[in-house]
Amino acid sequence: MMRVFVSIADKTRLPEQARELMAIEDCEFWGTEGSARKLNENGVPARDISPLVGGPPVFNHRVASISRPFAEGCLARNIPEDLAILEEEGVPYFDFIYVNFYDLKGEIEKIGSTLASVIEKIDIGGPLMARMGAKGYPPAGAKGWRIVVCDPDDWDRVIAWLREGRPDAEEFLRALAAKAERYVAKYVDTSARYLSRGRYWSLFTELLEGLLYGENKHQVPAEFHRIDQPNDDPLAMDKFQVVSGQPRSYNNILDTDRALSTVTLTAAMFYKNFSATPFIVVGVKHGNACGMGVSWKSSKEALQKMVTGDRIALLGGVVMSNFELDGEDAETLLCYESEKKRRLDTVVAPGFTPKAIEVLGTRSKCRLVRNKALENLDENCLDTAIHFRRVRGGVLLQPSNTNILNLRDSELDQCGAATPQQLEDLIQATAICWTSTSNTVTFVLNGQLIGNGVGQKARVDCCEVAVWNATKNGHNTAGAAVASDSFLPEIDGAMIIVNAKAAIVFITSGSVRDSEVFEIFKERGVTRYSLSDKKARGFRH
Repeated sequence: MMRVFVSIADKTRLPEQARELMAIEDCEFWGTEGSARKLNENGVPARDISPLVGGPPVFNHRVASISRPFAEGCLARNIPEDLAILEEEGVPYFDFIYVNFYDLKGEIEKIGSTLASVIEKIDIGGPLMARMGAKGYPPAGAKGWRIVVCDPDDWDRVIAWLREGRPDAEEFLRALAAKAERYVAKYVDTSARYLSRGRYWSLFTELLEGLLYGENKHQVPAEFHRIDQPNDDPLAMDKFQVVSGQPRSYNNILDTDRALSTVTLTAAMFYKNFSATPFIVVGVKHGNACGMGVSWKSSKEALQKMVTGDRIALLGGVVMSNFELDGEDAETLLCYESEKKRRLDTVVAPGFTPKAIEVLGTRSKCRLVRNKALENLDENCLDTAIHFRRVRGGVLLQPSNTNILNLRDSELDQCGAATPQQLEDLIQATAICWTSTSNTVTFVLNGQLIGNGVGQKARVDCCEVAVWNATKNGHNTAGAAVASDSFLPEIDGAMIIVNAKAAIVFITSGSVRDSEVFEIFKERGVTRYSLSDKKARGFRH
């Protein structure tokens, strides 16, 4: 007979779950007072644990099952010596422990919660039960691990496993035991974080895949872990599926994430300012955009703008679009010179037609990655999770940068007029600039990234590199929109921009030479939009 101990907070499905188990196994149910009552009231015989543990719950339910007899039933090994002690003391051997915890996180987040109310929601017995079940590893030759379930989402998986005859039992039950330990650790961390007012903070991850090597070939081993998030983000890296080509690499995941930040910020800014999202496609190398096309008219036009931005830099890069790619799009991506095809590392899109997979995946051996959520981007598509970064001996934490340039911002300082196209270009340039490695200055013309001066130590060099980048690729900078991720500290950068005949610029204010810089733009007829550097700086280190 399988003896099952139950102590769960949400008992809605409990009777149904008990019947599912009884259809597979000969069961005897035990439970804490509330769980046993729920089963009995719904026609499932269950024994209350209270007589075994010395009586009903006391201290406002703070002590319900914690006792030596109960611990013996959960910790005894399935060997003759231990079973003999249980029989002598009249204690059942529990084969299955199904438990979950008080909703501590919900109480902490509840409006009006207090220290006292939170403390009452710190579960002691639940985590103890889970850990005792997880320690159910038997010695060699014993029957097997205990079944321990503390995540309600695992119930159906356990039932299916039992119906299939318990395949790979040790591995399956070991995984459940490990999850129980992790479940407890996360729960205790929530309590520690709250009681310490944030002083103690833990990061919980789950290994998804091993990688061939890290950023460089000698950096082994390398792994990709999923981070536990409070919300199920459809654009998290683990939601991107490889549909053709090699598994993702360390650098590929980094570049995909950087491309995603550029695409999502561009989409969010367009939606915020124009109430719709255009066709967007970006190409990145080493995390920075080297080509981007935006079009309201067609995806084909956006793609053509992207591939003709910086033809050389795009070689070996990662491309991401917010629209499905077909066979014609695939040929456009690969077309480099008349007799030469472009080699790309990865193409990411909401979907690929069979022809696109044949052209890009089968013929050119490009890695194709799909995420359907890319085709539904709006102002709410930005990453909102806490960002952290390792430094030697520590970790830096900060909120995600969800800043969006809003052209209707009451604090936005405007000098000069702008056409609708110039405003769209300014939004695009700013989104690219803010998601590139600082210092950055970005040039965009008619929905096309034409020059991106990234990662420069002096801002004047950003301006020079951006103009050089545009000119090298055959682009005319006259009429372009320009964005800088901070203010221009000297007039030299402003002179490069006006001499390039740019039409409109977004920079922040905060330099001691703002008035001189702004005057240069005004004298040369360059429309200027500015916000305080404290509000709109777009650094990315």
